[in-house]
Amino acid sequence: MRKLTTGLLLFAVAGLSAAGEPKTPAEAIAPYVDDLTFVVVHADVARLTAEAILQRAEQILGQVREREGAARFVKAHAKFIEAGGKDVFVVLNLADGLNEFLVVVPLAGGAQKQALLEILKDVGDGKTVEKNGAILKG
Repeated sequence: MRKLTTGLLLFAVAGLSAAGEPKTPAEAIAPYVDDLTFVVVHADVARLTAEAILQRAEQILGQVREREGAARFVKAHAKFIEAGGKDVFVVLNLADGLNEFLVVVPLAGGAQKQALLEILKDVGDGKTVEKNGAILKG
C-alpha cells in the first residue's frame, strides 16, 4: 500500500501479517474502523516538516496559527520524530459525533512508547492510552 500524505482519505482494509512482520498502515488502523467510520486521514509525519503540516492545516481550516501554539507544535513534532513516531491517523466515526475524532499512532519498531505517550498527552484535549500496539487519543 502506498504511503499517503496529509489530506488524502484512506479506506483501510484489514489484512493478516505473518508473525514478526511490521504492520502496514491498513493493518494498524483496521481495529479502529467500522461501518460508521466515514473518514480516515493518514499522515507519515516523519516525512513531513512541521511547517508543511501547519501550512496544510491553514489551507484546510483557515487561519489557525498563533505564535505560541505554532511553536509548541514545532517542538512536539521534533520530539515525536525523535521518539520514533512515524504514522498518525485521524479517524472520524458517526458513533462519536461530528465534532469528535480519534487519533491513532501505531507503535513501529524502535518507537519509544513512554515518550510518545507523554508527547501526545501534552497535545490537545482528550484521554491518551496505549492499546494493542498503538497510542490512542480522543
